[in-house]
Amino acid sequence: MKSQRLACYRNLNMKFASGKDQIVLDNIAELSLSRNIPIVDLDVATLITVLLRMRKARQIIELGTGLGYSSLLFSLCCPTASVLTIDRDGDCCAIAQNMFDQSSAHSRIHIVNSDILKTLKSLDGCYDFVFIDASKEAYTDYFIQLIDHLSDDAVVVTDDIYFTGEIHGCPLPGIDPEKIRTLLADYRLYLREKSDFLTTFISVGCGVAVSVHDKRE
Repeated sequence: MKSQRLACYRNLNMKFASGKDQIVLDNIAELSLSRNIPIVDLDVATLITVLLRMRKARQIIELGTGLGYSSLLFSLCCPTASVLTIDRDGDCCAIAQNMFDQSSAHSRIHIVNSDILKTLKSLDGCYDFVFIDASKEAYTDYFIQLIDHLSDDAVVVTDDIYFTGEIHGCPLPGIDPEKIRTLLADYRLYLREKSDFLTTFISVGCGVAVSVHDKRE
């Protein structure tokens, strides 16, 4: 099963990378799958690459780095974009940084190894594309902290909005499924009621919310 999934990731990687960049993407996918470390679902990754191309993103921020697969994919999909990715897991960040250093996009990806909420509270800059894929319990807090750092018509993609507490079919330790379901339901309601955002929910992976920011009155 994992070999089949890896083959699918490699097929996607071929569309956006070649040479050493393709090898790095392949290596990140293989390592993530072998260690059961979170990696963006293949269909979600495909959706995001389409949105990135449509939005012509220049400033991207990602919450939840994992081993760096999506950060590198985004940077290769948008060759002029800068990517800021934040994660509190030091081991994963170290591996991701090593992977980035091997790619041609290394100068355009900045990784911050820190608590995400603390980092967002002191964040500088304005972003036109956001990918949220970190602690599900904090999704609403993440979104609130991001609002003042979004450009007009910014796109915010939230992954795993119907998360069940499993990864690659394996239950995650220390996860309370009922609590996660409740918090994610609250988050979906929050997005629906945000008057300055238009949000749609898409059934790919464990569910994706795509929110478009519009400050215009």
